[in-house]
Amino acid sequence: MAMPTARCGIDLDDGDALVPAQVGHKAATLARLRMAGFPVPEGLVLPVGGTDLHAFTSEAQARWPGPLAVRTSATWEDTATSARAGESLTVLDVVGAGAVADAIGACLDEARHLDLGGHGVGVLVQPMLAPTHAGVAFTADPVTGERDVVRIGAAAGVGAALVAGEVDGIDVVVRRRGIEGDLNGFPTAHALAVAHTAERVALLLGGPQDVEWAVVDGQVWVLQARPITVLPQPPELPAGGGWQKDVAHYSEPLTPFGWAALHESFAQVPSVFAEAGVLIDGLEEVLVGGEVYSRARPAIGSADPGPVPPPPAKVMGLLARVLPPLRTRAANAARLIADGAGQGWIAEWEASRDAFAKRAAELRRVDLSALDTGGLVGHLEDLRALALDGTIAHFKVVIPYILSLHDLHQRVVHLEGWDETDTAALLAGESPATTESESVMADIRERLAANPAALEAVAEAPRDPVGALARVEPALAEELAEWIEEHGWRALNYDAGTPVLAERPSLVARVLLAGPSERAVRADANGVRQRLAPADRDGFDRALAVARARYPLREDTVILAGDVPLGLTRRWLVEVGRRLVRNGVLGRGEDAAYLEPDQLVAALCGTAEVEALRADVVQRRSEEAWVRGRPGPLTVGRQSAPPDVTGLPGPFRKVNEAVLWFVGLEYPDHGAAVAGAEGEVLLRGVAGAPGVAEGPVRIVRDHRDLNRLLAGEVLVSQATSPAWVPLFPLAAAVVTDGGGALSHAAIAAREHGLPAVLATQTGTRDLRDGQLVRVDGTTGTVIAVSSG
Repeated sequence: MAMPTARCGIDLDDGDALVPAQVGHKAATLARLRMAGFPVPEGLVLPVGGTDLHAFTSEAQARWPGPLAVRTSATWEDTATSARAGESLTVLDVVGAGAVADAIGACLDEARHLDLGGHGVGVLVQPMLAPTHAGVAFTADPVTGERDVVRIGAAAGVGAALVAGEVDGIDVVVRRRGIEGDLNGFPTAHALAVAHTAERVALLLGGPQDVEWAVVDGQVWVLQARPITVLPQPPELPAGGGWQKDVAHYSEPLTPFGWAALHESFAQVPSVFAEAGVLIDGLEEVLVGGEVYSRARPAIGSADPGPVPPPPAKVMGLLARVLPPLRTRAANAARLIADGAGQGWIAEWEASRDAFAKRAAELRRVDLSALDTGGLVGHLEDLRALALDGTIAHFKVVIPYILSLHDLHQRVVHLEGWDETDTAALLAGESPATTESESVMADIRERLAANPAALEAVAEAPRDPVGALARVEPALAEELAEWIEEHGWRALNYDAGTPVLAERPSLVARVLLAGPSERAVRADANGVRQRLAPADRDGFDRALAVARARYPLREDTVILAGDVPLGLTRRWLVEVGRRLVRNGVLGRGEDAAYLEPDQLVAALCGTAEVEALRADVVQRRSEEAWVRGRPGPLTVGRQSAPPDVTGLPGPFRKVNEAVLWFVGLEYPDHGAAVAGAEGEVLLRGVAGAPGVAEGPVRIVRDHRDLNRLLAGEVLVSQATSPAWVPLFPLAAAVVTDGGGALSHAAIAAREHGLPAVLATQTGTRDLRDGQLVRVDGTTGTVIAVSSG
C-alpha cells in the first residue's frame, strides 16, 4: 500500500493561506475572497521560503493536469502604501511538469530581483480559465481620481495582454446612471456584473481596489485584487506670481526625498550670489507634486512681481549708487572682475578638487549595513556636509564660467549669422568630465569585443554582467565592477530618490555591448579669428583661452560635487529603506523616497508616528500621479521682465548682463510642432549640437524609461542630466523639451558627437515611441522619416 505524499503547498481554502507572511499578499487576498464566497479559482501556493520545488510541482500537476497559470505572490506586493501592479511575473498556459517548474523558478527569480526590502516570495498556481472576456476593474478612476465609479478595461479572451499594456482593449466607465464608452461587443450585462463584483470586493477589503477578472459562461471570476493606493490628487500650485516650471534641469517629477536632499544643499547659494555681485539671492523654489517651480529672489524688493514693471536703466543705476545693499553688491562685483573675472574662485576649486574627491571616495567605501542606527544617522550628516560644500563650489565655478563664455560671445556676436550655438561649438571637446565614463568604458568594451566567450556571457546574463564576466574573464569583471563603483553611483535626474545606474545591471550590460560613441568636433577657431578685424583678434584669442580653460569645470563640478554626493545619499536611502521594511514601518524600500530625510531619521530612531508616515507616502504618490497625467502649467501668476541692467556701474553691469544672458539660454522660448508626413518638420527648437542622425524615438518621461533605451534610438526627454552621459553611446541623437545651447544636454551631446535639438517645448508630448525621425542638430529641427 502506497504511503500518501506529504503536501508542501498551501491550498487557498486552508487557514494558513490568509497569512501574507506565509503566502504573499496576492494569494492571501484571493484566499480571503474565496472564503467570503467570491468566485475565485482554486489554487495552491508554494509558501514563502518553500524550497521543495519538485514536490510542489508534482502536487500541482496531480490536481490540475491541464494548462496552469503561475503567478508570483510576494510579501512586498499590494501593501498599504503601494500595490506595485504589473511588476511581478505571471506565466500562463503552462503545461507539463518541466514547464511548471521553469515557470515557478522564473517567478521566484523575477520577484527576488524586484524586491528592495528583503521580503519573502511565494508562488501561486491555479488552473487556467477559458474566458470570453477578461480584464481589470478599478473601483475608483485611476486617471481622474474620481470615486463612485468603476472603470473597466476589457479584452476578448485572456486579459494578460491588456493588463500588460500590450493592447488597448475596451475602456468603459460604469456609473449609477449608466455606462460611458464603447462596449464594442462586450455585453452590457457582463460589464454591469463586473462592476457589481468589483464594488463588493472593495467593500469587503475596505478601500478602492484594482480587480483582475474573467467572464466564463456568464460568470465573473476574480483573479486578483489589490488596493488602489495611489489615486491622482491635484497638488496646490504656489501662491503669487513669477513662478516658472523648471523644464531645463528635471526630466521627470522629483521624489520628496530627492527634492529635500537637493534643496538642503542650496542653503548657502545666496551668499555666493551676493559675493559675486549678482542682483538676485538665488531662486525661491517649491515642489508641486514632484514638479519644481522657481522664481528669482531679488536682492531688494519682493520675489512676487507686482503690476509695476522693473525700474528703467537710469533708475537702476541710481539705486545701485544710493541703496546700501546694492552698493555692497556693486563693490563685490568690482572685486570679482578685478580678480580676473573670478579666477580666484576657479583656483579655489582646482586646489580643493582632489580632497573633495577623496572625501567622496571614503564615504562610498563605508559599509552601511554594518552601521548601527547612530552611525547611519551620522553618515547622513557627513553626506549633507559633502553636498553643501559641493554646491558652494559649483556656483563659485559657474559664475566665472558664465563671465568667460559671455565675454567670448560678445567678441564674435557681431559676425554675420552668429549665435550662441556657434560660440558653444568653439568649446567642443573641452569637457573631459563629460566623456570620462565613456573613455573608460570604451577600453573595457574593446577588450570585451576581443573575447567571444566573454561577449557571449554578458549577452546571456545581462542582469549580472559582472558575475557573467567573472566566470570567464575575472580581470575584465573587476574592471567593470570598478567602473560601476566609480561612475554608477551618481544621481540620475538630480534625484537621490531614484535608482542610479549601479542599481540597473541590465542597463550597464546594454552600455557595455553598445558601439563606441563619436567624439566632439571643435569649430575652426582660426577661421573665426580671420573673420574678425585685426584689432579684435588678440582679445578674441585671450577670451577663447580663458573660456576653454573654464568650460570643463562646470560639468566637472556638477558630476563630482553634485551628482556624486547625491548618488551616495541614494545609497543611504536604500539601506534605510531596507531597515524600515524589516522593522515593519514601510511596506517596501521604495516608499522611503516619498519621505524627507528628517522623517526617515525619526523612523530609524523609533520616534516617528508610523501611520502618519504612511499617510504622507500615499499623499505624495497621489499628487505625483496627478502631475504625471496632467503636468502643471509652465508659469504661475504674473510674470515680470528681467531688470534692465545697462545703467549699472561697469563691473556690476558686466556681471549681471552675463548672468541674465546665461539664464535666457537655459530657459529659451522655442518650439513648434506641425503635421507628421514624411519630410515635414515635426518640431523646431534650439540647435544644440551639430550633425544629422536618424532613428526610432524613445520617449524618456521618467527614470524607468531609461531601462528601455536601445542602441540607435533617438533619446527624447524633458531634460537630461550629466549623470546620463554613460548612456549616450546608446543614443543616435538627443531631443529635449527644455534647455538651450549651453545646457547640460547640449554640452553632453556635443562631447559625444550626437546631434541635439533642444527647447522644443513639446517633444515628449508630440513624438511617440518607435516613430522614425531625422534629428538635425545644425538647423534645430526634427523631421519625419518614412518607415519604408
